[in-house]
Amino acid sequence: MTLTYTKRIGSMLDGKGRRGGKKGVSTDDTANMPRADMTKSRQLVKTGAGRKAEIRLRRGTVLRHGDVLEGVDQAAKAEGRKSIVIKQVPEKAILAKFLAWDPTDNPDPYYNLGCDGPLQVGHMLGEMRKPISIRRNGEAVSFPIQRDSELGAFEKRLKKVSDDVEAEITREIFVEGLIDEGYYEH
Repeated sequence: MTLTYTKRIGSMLDGKGRRGGKKGVSTDDTANMPRADMTKSRQLVKTGAGRKAEIRLRRGTVLRHGDVLEGVDQAAKAEGRKSIVIKQVPEKAILAKFLAWDPTDNPDPYYNLGCDGPLQVGHMLGEMRKPISIRRNGEAVSFPIQRDSELGAFEKRLKKVSDDVEAEITREIFVEGLIDEGYYEH
C-alpha cells in the first residue's frame, strides 16, 4: 500500500518555528527527512509507522520542518485523504557564540579595523562557502558540518579573535538564514 502526497496544506509550526501552526490540521503520520532531501519535490520516504510513501509535489517545492502534506492511498481511494508531517532530522553543526567584543584589545592591525566579531566570522564563513543560520538576537551563528574535526579547523581560522568567539558542536534542525531561537527546539 503506497500513499501518495501531492499537496502542502499547511504547517504544524507557527511562523517562528514553534508548535501551533494552522488550526484544524490533523496528521496521520510523520516522515523524518535529512535537510538535503527536503529540496526534492519527488521522492519515496518511509513513514514513522513503517509505511512506504511517495511525495510528488510541484517542481521547485522545498519542504520545511513542520510542513503538513495531504495525499491519498492509491490502492484504496475510498478511505479518504491522509496527511503527513515532515520532520527535519537534526544534524551536526558548529554554533559560534559572540562574546563581548572590544576591537581595541587586539594589537594586530588586520584584525583591529574597528570590525566586530560577527563580521570576522562572517568573512571566514564566506571563504569556506558554508550556509549559515543567524540567531535573531545576533549573538550567535551556526553552520552544518560533516565531521567533528571541522571544529578544530574553524577555531584555528579564528585564532586572532578566539577571546571574542566561543565555538561548539551541536545537533540542531539547521535552517539557513535569519531564524528565531524557538526554531531550534525539536
